Amino acid sequence: MNFSVPKLESYFKSANDSEGLKLLTNLMTSFDNIKNKISILPDYVIVDEKCIDLLTLFKSLNCHLNMDSRLKHSRHIFFSIKNEVLDSLLCLIKLDGISHGIRVEFIKFAFLVLEGTYEDIKFDELVNDAFIFRFLKKEELIKPGRLVRHRRVPEMHTQINSDKDKSFDPSDDEIEQFFKENRTQFFKLMMSGKAESFKDPMADFDSKKFYHYYLTLEEQRNMMNSSQAEKTYLNVER
Repeated sequence: MNFSVPKLESYFKSANDSEGLKLLTNLMTSFDNIKNKISILPDYVIVDEKCIDLLTLFKSLNCHLNMDSRLKHSRHIFFSIKNEVLDSLLCLIKLDGISHGIRVEFIKFAFLVLEGTYEDIKFDELVNDAFIFRFLKKEELIKPGRLVRHRRVPEMHTQINSDKDKSFDPSDDEIEQFFKENRTQFFKLMMSGKAESFKDPMADFDSKKFYHYYLTLEEQRNMMNSSQAEKTYLNVER
């Protein structure tokens, strides 16, 4: 079982944040209780009661971080800390033994954290611009000097989930299909003279992380919806 509390102890200690440290300690205790319960009864043991407590603590932690004035002045630290929270939530959402209802609540909360963290990024717009860039690059319509380097990964952030980050990697057929469905958009872009300087949105570290988190949570939400639909169908059939 690869899940743990967000690694925020050093940040809270450096800021002499006793309330933050207390919340983190309570989270650790709650995590340990869940781990112990799973180790004793590993066969899909129901840990709902403990997870409800954990979700409440996560909400308190997120609220505390949102009220932290120091984070408002440090973009890199803010994203690094919130990514730690999101990584922990992703691991919990995939935890065996949680009921459908509790898992759905974790997913809803994770989406709220994601949207609150990356409030300037919209998934549909990000994917749209990423497709545009991929098509322009494929057709060699972007000047080489315009290609943007990836922003350095913040040192504080340590990804705790074992899964590889999901990346935007459409096939040539998908890129071509996007072009066919959005010819007018491309025509306007070419006429404006902005095509050759169009930037790759996925070259930004924050955009890449947002894409990974959103897609992962969306997959989990779809799995929950499919599971619930299947149960409803079976109940009707009976």
